[in-house]
Amino acid sequence: MTNNEILHLKSLNPLLSFSELFELLQALSKCSTSNELVSFTAIPKTQVLTFLQTLDTLVSTSSYDSIDALVSGLLEVSNAPFVSTVTPQQIETLRKYREQYKSAAKREFDQFFCVESDAFKKALTLISKYPPKYSSVVILGDDDFVSIALLLLGVEFKRLVVFDIDQQLLNYLNSIYAQHGKSAEFVYYDAANFVPKTYSNKFDAVVTDPPYTSAGVSLFLKRALQMLNSNSTPYGSIFLYHGASKGFMNRDRDVNKFIDGYNLVIDEKTPNFIKYTGAETVGNSSDLYILNTTSESHAYLVEDSTALYTNDTNKHVSFPFIQQVDVKLFDVSYDLTNSIQNLESAISTVCSVHRLKVVKKEVVKFEPVGKTLVYILSNSHLVVHTWPESNNVHIDLTVCKPLYKPEEIFDTLKKVFHTSKLKGVIR
Repeated sequence: MTNNEILHLKSLNPLLSFSELFELLQALSKCSTSNELVSFTAIPKTQVLTFLQTLDTLVSTSSYDSIDALVSGLLEVSNAPFVSTVTPQQIETLRKYREQYKSAAKREFDQFFCVESDAFKKALTLISKYPPKYSSVVILGDDDFVSIALLLLGVEFKRLVVFDIDQQLLNYLNSIYAQHGKSAEFVYYDAANFVPKTYSNKFDAVVTDPPYTSAGVSLFLKRALQMLNSNSTPYGSIFLYHGASKGFMNRDRDVNKFIDGYNLVIDEKTPNFIKYTGAETVGNSSDLYILNTTSESHAYLVEDSTALYTNDTNKHVSFPFIQQVDVKLFDVSYDLTNSIQNLESAISTVCSVHRLKVVKKEVVKFEPVGKTLVYILSNSHLVVHTWPESNNVHIDLTVCKPLYKPEEIFDTLKKVFHTSKLKGVIR
């Protein structure tokens, strides 16, 4: 039995997560019918039936002569991915590492340190959902030493990246991994900046404990969504830890607003899951939200603000939703770039596909060649400028509500302008 067979089983059951697959494999020894499996695991019957059918398929193509033998082999190679206990020695080791760090929580970054045992709670919650051997994970901000809790538990993910704005913290966490002869990626990152391309759309799960401002929660959720692999099935998860006392209930309401705004689904919510020291303003605790993405989830900022951290001197300023699409097209034919009729036809298709309502249109002709088309939309504007002499087109689209099917806008433009060469960004 090899890891490839586990991955094959996963590919045959795309709607099941790895943790659900292992849960079903373990439940087979306790359940004799599909209905019992459904009741025991709370997994929909259609997915349970597909799972059972794929086991039959695997038996017929493997060296195992029965489903029982196959299941035993699968569980053996899975290498017991679920760690369920933490020893006092592990907690004490983490406490000593925290002591040796010799740095107080940096309030300019909204840092509060959770109690050592709760760093392990965060780690255990993550690995219960995402078996390390098969999962790529981001920790977006790690002043709670979750990466160290994973290290002390002996957990090694397929890929683990720790992002933080605190370079001193990153250096220290990295040094502990080096002491143990282990490695992970410790990367300086300011969430106010775009996610680097090498980390965009790459991960299965993101763990984050964002700043205590509404803007901080919204921005960190956006960055987490940008890091998750949108092509995987099932989709990824965000483990969001958020603290808000009764005196700051508007922040708690904002969290739910952002979850809805980004089209995320709450899989689990556990109040007061993590305890902190020195965080009296938020009741020394934070709630856990396990958020799942769907095909409708998007990473377009729900709310912007100049006050990212609690102690920022900038006053909180909200701004209406704006989404911008900036595109440069190359190798577009002269007949298209210099023909108003052909350009209008192409843009008409774009507006139809992405449900953009044109209110008014203006056309400017340049000499000797070149055209600019300005469309006033019901929810903002669209500007098209062409350079027929070099076969280029620039498109600037701004809308005041989420664009319909934004993930398809680049393909739509390639199709209507008959080119495969495009550079674009959606902000």
